[in-house]
Amino acid sequence: MQSRTLPIISSEESKDASFPTDCAALRGNGSDGCCGGYPGVVPDGLRFLCGSYGGGAAALAADDIAGAVAAYECARLADPYNPEVLVALADAHILAGEFPAAVNYLVTSISWYVDPEGEFREAETERRRAAVEAAPDDLQAQIRLATWLWAFDDEAALPVYEAGLAIEPDNLALLTFQASSLIYRQESEAAQPLVDRLLEEQADNINVLLLLALSYTAIDDRDTAQALLDQAAAIDPEHPYYFAYQGVLYVAEENWQGVVDMFVPLSDVFPVSATNYNRYITLGMAYIRLGDEESANRWFEEAMTMLDVDRFVPLHIAWELHDVGSELEGIWWLRYAQEVETERGAETAITIGEPLTLEMTDGRVYYLAFEATAGEVLTLTASTSDTYDPLIVLIDAEGNVLAWNDDVSAEDDYSSLIADWEVPVDGSYTLIVTHSGLGSEGPTEVSITAQ
Repeated sequence: MQSRTLPIISSEESKDASFPTDCAALRGNGSDGCCGGYPGVVPDGLRFLCGSYGGGAAALAADDIAGAVAAYECARLADPYNPEVLVALADAHILAGEFPAAVNYLVTSISWYVDPEGEFREAETERRRAAVEAAPDDLQAQIRLATWLWAFDDEAALPVYEAGLAIEPDNLALLTFQASSLIYRQESEAAQPLVDRLLEEQADNINVLLLLALSYTAIDDRDTAQALLDQAAAIDPEHPYYFAYQGVLYVAEENWQGVVDMFVPLSDVFPVSATNYNRYITLGMAYIRLGDEESANRWFEEAMTMLDVDRFVPLHIAWELHDVGSELEGIWWLRYAQEVETERGAETAITIGEPLTLEMTDGRVYYLAFEATAGEVLTLTASTSDTYDPLIVLIDAEGNVLAWNDDVSAEDDYSSLIADWEVPVDGSYTLIVTHSGLGSEGPTEVSITAQ
């Protein structure tokens, strides 16, 4: 079993934003029982969300697929993290044959920030299986179940594809998603005839080409993926998912200028949001590799606008910078410590040679001042435990970052260690101690020793 990791793109509006004119007519048309009872969270949002959601269902009943997509998109603008709306929007995109957009919302609906405990995934799977069991000859029920399973369990999806294709052997959605699942599973003998058929019959269908390209990128078959992307670009070089998927392939190829060429224009179409800020971090890292730190920080700052969704954004940035050995890493560890802080630790000083035991909890940050003499060589440590992952950052009196450490070893030792640091000048220094991403609770022993 697996979950997809995709280049999710979205143009989410903030929950306080005004809605587009074409959504306004749906305000106030709903009832309190909409969306499975899921409450709206914006001013006037419940009735607007319900009206949009109900409008999507009504449009589907009238076989107005474009109207359903538009109505569900309005519901998503009202509440971007409502998984029921996201899967309804995905289902509508599948009916419209817009497969990249569909998988975007399918994967978003089961992402950690939408469904952190996996409860929605479990309930939705049961609901869709029950619909198939109740009406095994219902083609749409089979499609909804098969494409839903595609997002996280290809093996379970395979028999559902077959059941649906027994009802309608030429159904394009089932054939395309079946091919994708077989590619992901690297069952080349089964996948190839199906891919050949799709490329022959759907050579001008950019949605088919893009989903196949994404699938081949995932298994690192870059040549096949690029050939499909070239074919898609010949059809519509401005398609946003072409930019997204070509950018992902360039990341795999470490073609950093290519990443910039794809992701920068994509950002104009899809502003930063909770579902795509990682792409902004990737773009910043592309600039780092190109030697342009100023541009890198600009895109990192764009990602930082999503702190209300993920307070660990600066942590992600620091980890990425660590992997390439960038001197900006320390600045972003300090930024993380500043952003994560909700409580200042009571201890405010430490003496060289006298360890401290500190009690850490989520959001607590200690600022431990100490005096040091030029030329001293110091080792600074913070111990780990089963429930606590320390982070230490050393700054001077002006707040400049001098040294830092998250893990002694990312594989087996999450203690923090700054070894053999030579004091540059006599004066006051501060050791910042907080938690990193793998545990925030418990005691830690902090020490500074001189050689």
